[in-house]
Amino acid sequence: MTALKRPDGPPLLPMGLDGAARRLAPAWSSSGLAGPGTAGAGLRLLRPLLAVLAVATVVQSGLHVVDVALFDLRVDRWNADLDGSLAGWLGTVLTWSVAGAALLLAVLAPGVRAPLALLSGLCAFLSIDDMLQLHEVVARVALRFDTFGHSGYTLWPLVYLPLLCVIGWLLLRSARSVDVRTGRHLVAGLACLATAVLLEATAPALYALGSDHGQPLYELEVTLEEALETFGWGLIACGLLAAVVDLLLARGAASPDAGHGSVVLEEPARAGCRARDWPQDGERRRRDRRRPRAAADAARPDGQVAAPS
Repeated sequence: MTALKRPDGPPLLPMGLDGAARRLAPAWSSSGLAGPGTAGAGLRLLRPLLAVLAVATVVQSGLHVVDVALFDLRVDRWNADLDGSLAGWLGTVLTWSVAGAALLLAVLAPGVRAPLALLSGLCAFLSIDDMLQLHEVVARVALRFDTFGHSGYTLWPLVYLPLLCVIGWLLLRSARSVDVRTGRHLVAGLACLATAVLLEATAPALYALGSDHGQPLYELEVTLEEALETFGWGLIACGLLAAVVDLLLARGAASPDAGHGSVVLEEPARAGCRARDWPQDGERRRRDRRRPRAAADAARPDGQVAAPS
């Protein structure tokens, strides 16, 4: 089974990276994720969500800077380096949103249901991990040993690296299967997350340079890392939701009743049941009520017609 070919147009990745990435993560075979004929309508409909995401990222970063500069990190809810803060909550919500969007795509695209369901489950695990702070346990255990020292903070990305690579691979293949504009949002989100992980791994180098919590260099790293994480998951969530909208619009345009003036409601198939044309349904029911009355009047022995009620 060969992978679906993207229609002629701009590449998904710039500067020759597209060919290498295509070999590493080709489009899903017979996935039906492209939503033909929608021309990226899902992204246009979800554009306000992208604006809200940008504002939330700026507010999150601004509150952390204010907490550092004015309150010496005493306001825990503004401290982006803490999982119980606004940044931690946004990460949990957005990762869960990615899981939900991937599950919706799995329902709408039976040909690629299993890998998308896997993507949904892995992202749901990351959301629960953020909420319960499971990855911090790895760092705390490592910090108890002098062998690791501050490098214990780099252990959780190493432990989670296989899981993160699987998620990235699944998202990249999905990005190649949807509309190219939607796919670029998924790739941009992946790039933000990859950069955030690399910044997290620089913590030991910052400690070696003498920068620690509350100092400018370290807090700059925290601000950038958490902003990239929030914006990255948000871009991926919006991209997957846009793919869902494109599929729904494509199915609506392909339905037999598309383009007619009346709205048709399909009912479960059973004896004597058919689709109802609602604009004419009231007149049909009134006509059906008159038929038994006319038959009863014709059967009266005195030949008189009952007065209308």
